[in-house]
Amino acid sequence: LRIAPIRNRMVFFRSDTVWHEVLPAHAPRKSLTGWLLYRPSGVGAVIGA
Repeated sequence: LRIAPIRNRMVFFRSDTVWHEVLPAHAPRKSLTGWLLYRPSGVGAVIGA
């Protein structure tokens, strides 16, 4: 699957289940990365307390 770099497009996917690669860009671009926790065991687990 190839997703064209259309202006203002945002793509979400699970990187642990979708094989993916980042190709070279020929124009400036931005990226946002985050992690979602399904069953966090509390704030202490996140901050290491």
